[in-house]
Amino acid sequence: MNRSVDLVRARQRRKEARPPAKADPSEMLQAVAASDPTPERLAFSRQVQQKVAAALDELAFIEEILTR
Repeated sequence: MNRSVDLVRARQRRKEARPPAKADPSEMLQAVAASDPTPERLAFSRQVQQKVAAALDELAFIEEILTR
């Protein structure tokens, strides 16, 4: 019984995932890959940038101590 339900669900997912027969490739590409970063991506990039900057500052401090 569970296998039957799985097969029905898999068929539905395949139908949903299939692009329309007469879809324009350029429209599909625009829908998939947006050129602008999302707000989440921008926030993540800012966090990474802050962590990298802090690590570099710490390394510079350690290097200064070691070269005295």
